[in-house]
Amino acid sequence: MAKVKLDVASISTQELTVVAQSIANGLANNAIFDNPTPSPKALHAKAVEVDLASQEVENLKLLLKTKQSALDGKRQELRDLIKQARNYVELKSGGDETVILSAGMQVRSEAAVAGLLPAPQNFTVLEGANPGMVELKWKTVHGSSSYIIERSIDPPTSSSWTSGAVSTKAKFLMGNLQSGTKFWFRVAAVNSAGIGAWSSPILKIIP
Repeated sequence: MAKVKLDVASISTQELTVVAQSIANGLANNAIFDNPTPSPKALHAKAVEVDLASQEVENLKLLLKTKQSALDGKRQELRDLIKQARNYVELKSGGDETVILSAGMQVRSEAAVAGLLPAPQNFTVLEGANPGMVELKWKTVHGSSSYIIERSIDPPTSSSWTSGAVSTKAKFLMGNLQSGTKFWFRVAAVNSAGIGAWSSPILKIIP
């Protein structure tokens, strides 16, 4: 037995009104359906009602789009005026914080100037895996771009320190050292301001 194929839940508003009008036309003056429910007149009237409401919604959407575009334009105009006021106040204030605040504006924070970094902490010098090798480790210094490692013969003096290596990590494996020799080691963090404070030197007999 055949059944009606009809899906009104997933079709568009326009398709819905077309279906309603088609059914209304099919039931009107059809001898088979002498007393259709709902009547073709009711289907047709409701389809027209839905179509008009749909058109009203589309018109409102178009109006909203136009209003939104106008709002965006006015917001940009206001931004430009505020920027002009900012430039004027900056020029007239001469950088005086009190004058800037009196104009109802906030004062921009000054960028912090980078200074020399403190000495690395927890500096240790351990035996390496092979003779003539030592492993240096320390705690990472925040803000550093690299580290400079220096070494000195024993006893160390102000002029005995020489550059041993540069590392971008908080550790370094140094080799090619003469076994049995006494060396002092120290490390400093580096940033844009220069070489920071040196760690406390450590004496190590090379394995």
